[in-house]
Amino acid sequence: MKTSRRGTEAARAQFSSAAPKLLAVLVIGLSTGNVTATETCIAAPIEGKANVRICDADFPTLWQSREQYDGRYIMITGFATYVDGSPYLFASKDLYTYMAARGGIALEIDPRDAVLFRKVVEGGGPVTLQGRYAVNHSAVASIGLLIVPKRRFWPETMPGERPQRPPD
Repeated sequence: MKTSRRGTEAARAQFSSAAPKLLAVLVIGLSTGNVTATETCIAAPIEGKANVRICDADFPTLWQSREQYDGRYIMITGFATYVDGSPYLFASKDLYTYMAARGGIALEIDPRDAVLFRKVVEGGGPVTLQGRYAVNHSAVASIGLLIVPKRRFWPETMPGERPQRPPD
């Protein structure tokens, strides 16, 4: 199908007049942090409650505006380890190492899952957890506390690796 030169020029003119406006909306939206409309959430039964809204979270967002997640159920992936006998989640193993175990999330694991969680942590790979996030707590070097209900964690598989079966 052949397009006339005049039609092509008209389309370019229309796009070029709309492009700066679109760019301005994106820049303003990103700079003010008002891009929460794309938040990804699921509904799942937790702690004997009917479906609870669990939203994806990431470390950069929690470092900048953790109050927006206070009291909410979140799902987050990171490097889990024990610091002074207590479980923590960090953005990565490198950040855990180079930040001297600061800036992670303190974890409160259901006591019935303590042995299972330790096995997952010993695997050394990334771990995903779901739980209720709290900003104010007593752990000094952390950015919050994640209260993890029974069986709400699992090891992640790195791209290209064979999926792991969760430990029993």
